[in-house]
Amino acid sequence: MEPFRIDSEIITLLHDMSDDELHSFAELHEDPVNDEQIEIHIYTCFFISTRTRSTEHLEQAIQQMEGWIAVIADDHQDRARRFQILDKMLAERSQLSPTAEHFRSHEMMSAQMNQLREDLNSNLKGI
Repeated sequence: MEPFRIDSEIITLLHDMSDDELHSFAELHEDPVNDEQIEIHIYTCFFISTRTRSTEHLEQAIQQMEGWIAVIADDHQDRARRFQILDKMLAERSQLSPTAEHFRSHEMMSAQMNQLREDLNSNLKGI
């Protein structure tokens, strides 16, 4: 599932799991220690939310994604991709529970994404 960078075998494994197995897998991986594990856990929670329409797992994925973005340098090459994933999750949240707060959050994130695109384009022109 773009823009996630997860091994296709893991994605296939997750898609073949029952809902109960997915929940157990997510619980077992709640305390990731590196970027690969963090991304797998975020993907798993997001996948559970899209499959089951679970706002709880979506919120968990969003919170972890926000934390993952917070620890990356502003000029890191992976920052834009992480924001792209967060934007996708925020759009999903607005479809699951469209409250005014969620719309504001999505609008704010969209504005940040636009600014990031402008910054990247400016930096690329200087190369």
